[in-house]
Amino acid sequence: FPILVLGWCLVYFYPKVAGRVVLATWFIAGVWVWISARPNYHIGASGVIYGLAAFLFFSGVFRKQRSLMAISLFVVFLYGGMAWGVFPILPRVSWESHLWGAIVGVILAWMYRGVAPAHVPEPIVLEDEEDEEAPPSAPPRRLHVIYHYDPGDEAPEHPRTDLASDAEPWWSDHDHT
Repeated sequence: FPILVLGWCLVYFYPKVAGRVVLATWFIAGVWVWISARPNYHIGASGVIYGLAAFLFFSGVFRKQRSLMAISLFVVFLYGGMAWGVFPILPRVSWESHLWGAIVGVILAWMYRGVAPAHVPEPIVLEDEEDEEAPPSAPPRRLHVIYHYDPGDEAPEHPRTDLASDAEPWWSDHDHT
């Protein structure tokens, strides 16, 4: 299942280099495992899987594009536990294939960092919206509210409203009783 998910991500986001990445990871990691690995059975596609995961992760890191870094985080979220596979923890697991696949994936991500990815969305540019203005023929209206309260009264009077356009502002010092 990881080879399908990682392969799809590779083909979708990096179609120009997808075939070369898969073939180079398979061949170069295989040669280095053959040269440097311990005498054991080394079979399977785990080297390619580690190479694809490393390529997808480090391509996003090297390119510093948000959408590609999101793919990097996606790979870490799904397959972050694979990082332990590059260490010789289990005796019957070919950790050498994992290690060489990851190394080749990092190198290929660095080599192809200048190749433009596909399907990267255009950046969203937010523009300032124009405020709606009142029609110029309508005069501005102000609502002037004055509260008056005498300490001897039980409840304050109802507010007085004045809709005249020449009403004094509320901060004036005049008494409006």
